[in-house]
Amino acid sequence: MNNLRLIAFTTTSLATMAGMVLFACSSDGTVVTKDGGSDAPTTETGSDDGGADGGSDTGPDGTSATDAALNLASLPGKIAEATCKALARCCFGNANLDGGAPVDGGIYDKATCLSDFTNTGFEFSNTGAAKAAAANVQIDQAKGVECLSKVEALPCTTPAATFHAARAACFDAFKGKVANGAACTVSMECGATSFCKEAAGGSMCAALRTVGQACGDYQDPLNNTDKASEICNHRASGQPPLYCDNYDFTAGDFKQDPNTWTCKAAVANGQRCTFSDWCAAGICNAENGALTCDPQLDYFKLGCYVK
Repeated sequence: MNNLRLIAFTTTSLATMAGMVLFACSSDGTVVTKDGGSDAPTTETGSDDGGADGGSDTGPDGTSATDAALNLASLPGKIAEATCKALARCCFGNANLDGGAPVDGGIYDKATCLSDFTNTGFEFSNTGAAKAAAANVQIDQAKGVECLSKVEALPCTTPAATFHAARAACFDAFKGKVANGAACTVSMECGATSFCKEAAGGSMCAALRTVGQACGDYQDPLNNTDKASEICNHRASGQPPLYCDNYDFTAGDFKQDPNTWTCKAAVANGQRCTFSDWCAAGICNAENGALTCDPQLDYFKLGCYVK
């Protein structure tokens, strides 16, 4: 995510990339994994403070006063706050843990957690927000509040249905307004059935590809393999349930000829995957290099923000 996947995850190995599972990095980029001890509960299902922003004042629609004013500038940071609360709860047993608090193996690096997930969001829901023009993206207030609530309350051992619901709410909170054929900077600016297609004369929104159509025909595909997902499903959200078949599991690397990459229907649980948008009903599991779509996952098990 210098392209966004590299900020919160180290992409030097497929296991780190796969499944969009959360790896924690110290401020110098070192991955720190938890030991799965008693300080990492995995059965809690609620949040400690009862709301995504901790506020009790409500507006006329039942949302908090802060949530009622969600916009392109504020929502990414709030999704980061909700994600880091869930992570701290699952890793350390305290959703409201302060940065610098002592934890097993060091101290909690809350600042880096918030910075990373402001850029990435939940399952990369924030991708493109920093570059998108505010006039080109509408924020769905109800979906935004739903996203914050579902992410903060995410069960540590996460059922796939719960994962899919949270991901859908977070992506649906950002609604692109640019029509196909009009100029765009990022796919967030395009509608739910479109992506921002790179072209020599300038990028423009275009219809998502369908099964069997190419998904490797853009600039520098081998160094930006994550962009391929946006061609088959909107912003790599898993909707519609198609993925770009660009990985060779036999070779253990991305297919070197992007001309062979095509959109395929999302796969069933037990089938191979590299990211969760490959999974029709599961979560892509990168633990121990499994790389399969699973019906549930200890979502934060692979790492916590410790330095």
